[in-house]
Amino acid sequence: MRLQDAHGIYLLSKREEDVVRLVAQGLMNREISVQLGLSEHTVRNYLFRVFDKLGVSTRVELVVYYLQERGVEPAESTKGNGSSSGRQTSRASANGTTD
Repeated sequence: MRLQDAHGIYLLSKREEDVVRLVAQGLMNREISVQLGLSEHTVRNYLFRVFDKLGVSTRVELVVYYLQERGVEPAESTKGNGSSSGRQTSRASANGTTD
């Protein structure tokens, strides 16, 4: 998933892309940190930067973005219904926690 801007400049680093791929596979921050040999804090920092670069604020939005970039249509259940109930803050999402 090499995302490029209009000028052909890659938006995410290789490591950020690794983190996004693992989030899309359903891994939590702790699992990602073990798999990539990073601290959980570093994974969280990568996610904050990715959220900012891509303009998303939750893990769900990130996964939907990732799937769309890969040409996969997300299932109806992952699409928002316009309601704000049950939405996580970007901090909770980056922490890999659910409320």
